[in-house]
Amino acid sequence: MISIAQTDEEIKNCYAVMAELRPHVSPDEFLPQVKRQIKIAGYQLAFLTDKEVKAVAGFRISEWLAGGKYLEIEDLVSKTDERSKSYGG
Repeated sequence: MISIAQTDEEIKNCYAVMAELRPHVSPDEFLPQVKRQIKIAGYQLAFLTDKEVKAVAGFRISEWLAGGKYLEIEDLVSKTDERSKSYGG
């Protein structure tokens, strides 16, 4: 199931997978950073679960005068042992 992380617990549950892509972000920094980006930049965190978080995508939808609406995928990662299972698709 794919969901958008909305609660603190859902965001925290995404950390272990996201840390594989962004190891410079510590567990203590992750929740406040994501919440700040949600508030100021429209960032969203989607996660795929099958009993546990398997893949995470950080994205935002925005709009430019020049090109209209666009989707920016900032982060896309799956757990190391879950790769090549088409979760990125």
